[in-house]
Amino acid sequence: MSDKTEFVEHVKGIVEYWSQQQGQTDYEKCDGVAFSILNLLDGYSGGMPPYEVRPVDEDGKAGEDIGGSLHETYSSLGSGEEEA
Repeated sequence: MSDKTEFVEHVKGIVEYWSQQQGQTDYEKCDGVAFSILNLLDGYSGGMPPYEVRPVDEDGKAGEDIGGSLHETYSSLGSGEEEA
C-alpha cells in the first residue's frame, strides 16, 4: 500500500469512527474529526510518521513546515461551539 493510500485510509477510519459516536453534537463530531486528522499529521496516531505540512504559494514555492504540533495548537484555541 502506498503512503498516500495508507494516509487516506486512516482519514476514512477517523470519519467512520466519529460518524458513529452517539450522544455528541454535530459540532463535537466535526471537532473530533479535525483534531484527529491534525493528530495524524503530527505523527501521534495510527502508527503513522509525522508529515511535513507546507503552504505552497501560487508560484509553487513551498513555505516553512508548520507540522509537528498542529493538534496542540488547535486545542489551545478552545472550543468555538458557542460561536457556531
